Amino acid sequence: MKLQLPAYTVLIAFVLLVSGCATTGTSDSNGSDTTDVIEVHDPSLSLADYIRRAGGVSVHNIDGQTRIRIRGNLSFNSTSDPLFVVDGVRSGNDYDRVENLVPLDYIQSIRVLKGTEASSRFGLAASSGAIIITTKRYSDQI
Repeated sequence: MKLQLPAYTVLIAFVLLVSGCATTGTSDSNGSDTTDVIEVHDPSLSLADYIRRAGGVSVHNIDGQTRIRIRGNLSFNSTSDPLFVVDGVRSGNDYDRVENLVPLDYIQSIRVLKGTEASSRFGLAASSGAIIITTKRYSDQI
């Protein structure tokens, strides 16, 4: 016995398959996977001033050390500081080190990754988020 389906049934199945595969974009149900891109135009401001402009990011100066926290990304097992990535190179979780490493007038943009987007791109090191810094020199080479 051979099973035969009407032509319209096959057509409906095909349309459903194509429309399901064409859906783009990912989003968490609570909207925590967001990305903020900050363009650096005024070198009179500090790196912390620019990072502070991203939504959900707090910058605090505690005992002479600058601490950056991305809302919702706290960890008991590892550091709560975000991972800094400068021109594609992981530079650790120390803000003061990164601030001394890259002069502000060399920076073109700062991108803040939150939630699972940071973890999926950079692994466990970015479990508290990631701050991606792109310099003018590096962006010209791309």
